[in-house]
Amino acid sequence: MKFTFTPKNDLGFEEYLKMVEELSEQRSTTGNDKTEERAEFTKLNFHRMKRLAKTGEIYPEFAETFRELQEPQHWYVIVESWCGDAAQVLPYIYHITETNSNINLHIILRDDNPEIMDAFLTNGTRSIPKLIITDDEGEILVTWGPRPEWPRERMARFIRERDSGSDVKKADANKEIQLWYGSDKGREIQSEIAELIRTVSV
Repeated sequence: MKFTFTPKNDLGFEEYLKMVEELSEQRSTTGNDKTEERAEFTKLNFHRMKRLAKTGEIYPEFAETFRELQEPQHWYVIVESWCGDAAQVLPYIYHITETNSNINLHIILRDDNPEIMDAFLTNGTRSIPKLIITDDEGEILVTWGPRPEWPRERMARFIRERDSGSDVKKADANKEIQLWYGSDKGREIQSEIAELIRTVSV
């Protein structure tokens, strides 16, 4: 299967970070639903991404896998500025792409690119962030997202409990997930993506 789409507003990481900074200053957000809550998340996420862009690092046990890529690849990451998972994941993907000039990063917005998002749904939902990796000819090699395993399982548990009638709050699950990201420091993100890369590099 080939990636045949032409993304709207294809951004590099620095461009995207600058855009989110400007939106946070304007108390605005990306996406179709420009609520005050999402504007607040955008402001918070700008500071998260800025910090992780400076402090995040690639662990040596995964760096070699990324540095060994010999052929050009294109990494498309679907995000929105209000998404807490995207803010935690995207800086590490950026750091990965910086290890090898063969990796070309493309950051695209979900609501600006519905035809792309709808081709890469997760269990029928437009969940982000979503990473799509292609070769230089557009052949799709692997996809990843929207979360590493622990946050994915935690959110799945919240949905099961909510659907069973339990009085659980999504905000509590999201808080646990954000704390997990802080303690994990990008290790699981790198591990999962490195494993996918190995499967297509053999």
